[in-house]
Amino acid sequence: MVEKLSIIPIGGTSRAVNTLRSLLLRDDIYIPLVIIMEGNQDDISSSQILANICSESQLKYCVINKVTPALEDEVKKFKSKALIGIGVWRPLLSTSFLNSTEFGFLAVHGTPLPRYRGWAGISWQIINGEDTVSLQGYQLSSGIDDGPLISRSDGSLLCAEIPLSSHMHLEDVFVEYEKCHIALVNNIINLLLDRELCLASQDESKASFSCHRGPSDGEINWNLSATEVFNFIRAQSPPYPCAFTYYKGKKVYILHASLPPYVRYEGIIAGKVISRCVDSGSVTILCNDGLLDVHKISVDGAVCSPRDFFISIRDRCKSRLEAFIDCYYPDF
Repeated sequence: MVEKLSIIPIGGTSRAVNTLRSLLLRDDIYIPLVIIMEGNQDDISSSQILANICSESQLKYCVINKVTPALEDEVKKFKSKALIGIGVWRPLLSTSFLNSTEFGFLAVHGTPLPRYRGWAGISWQIINGEDTVSLQGYQLSSGIDDGPLISRSDGSLLCAEIPLSSHMHLEDVFVEYEKCHIALVNNIINLLLDRELCLASQDESKASFSCHRGPSDGEINWNLSATEVFNFIRAQSPPYPCAFTYYKGKKVYILHASLPPYVRYEGIIAGKVISRCVDSGSVTILCNDGLLDVHKISVDGAVCSPRDFFISIRDRCKSRLEAFIDCYYPDF
């Protein structure tokens, strides 16, 4: 009988749910423990689903936000081949925990490492106009995403790319991302089973970093090009909090937009609403060098038709500062 590969899945958020389910379909691995990240308020429902999956499969598990010395000792006793990242893991990990299995903590990062180390890598790739969103297998280290990259015995890196077509928003990207993530995680296990998993140091000369993005960072600058504004909007579209602007003093979240065929404008006021479509309910807004069609918005927590909200082509979308001045200093 061939001995099964002992691995410890670790991670959280919705991304981990179907990844764990995929592992449970395998008959060539042994899972002595599943470590679930509870996460923040938005992540708790996923951690509960993961816990239910473990209970139904009679798997030992723990739900935590911090690795304790007792848990580290328990992981070491299992003498597993690797910790396998099945989803997001945010808490800092000690070097001793990362070394608690033979191959440490192996996972998939959503950027073309060594580029985009750090935060919000998927969104930053879209904002910066990359043609693809990249995924890369790697081994976690004590630094910021600077651990060695996973490669095959022939030297080829374990990675994947998602082409960013012109219609794709974040929900579309995440659908494809989950498919690639599940495939790469299972490929990591296959390489371990075949004893072909290799590790290659990252090229530090090519390293770059990306910073954290939060809801307050989503204000739209209409003085950017239409393509830049479009990428900015779709990089923060649902399930993220969404990019926003201000119109007649109201904060407007833009959920879905597109780039229409190019029309040359020689008289441009960035942020100006120039047309309101009766049939589709969309509106068209001027950017620095072209047009943007807005198809879906949210105001005061309710989704509504752009045409019904943007009621005039005499007004324009404004910044937070301009909206503040209009409200409190109308004669400024």
